[in-house]
Amino acid sequence: MNILFISILVLAHTLVFAGPPPKVTPELLAKGKASFEVNCLTCHGATGDGNGPAGQYMNPKPRNFGKDKLKNGDKPESMFKTVSNGLANTAMVAFGHLPEEERWAIIFYIRKTFMKK
Repeated sequence: MNILFISILVLAHTLVFAGPPPKVTPELLAKGKASFEVNCLTCHGATGDGNGPAGQYMNPKPRNFGKDKLKNGDKPESMFKTVSNGLANTAMVAFGHLPEEERWAIIFYIRKTFMKK
């Protein structure tokens, strides 16, 4: 029971208290790249195509950032929600444990590197 309460509290904090996105800088993008390589590459792949070493065996497959429509939308705020909370019925886990700035850094790195303009 306590674990459920704490989980709900953490989720509510993430949804309610997320600040505005930071300014996109070369340093933020470098931080996003480094974090993507540690936290996302295994599933989404080095090119963001969803064919990472683990991603190729998942069903449903991880999103191909260059082609696939994102379930919660492709606006930065929507992507922040997905990265923070994960996606039900998929292998996309929540990364709410990462610092807020790091989650934004991942999102801006993905948008700049893999998503069509």
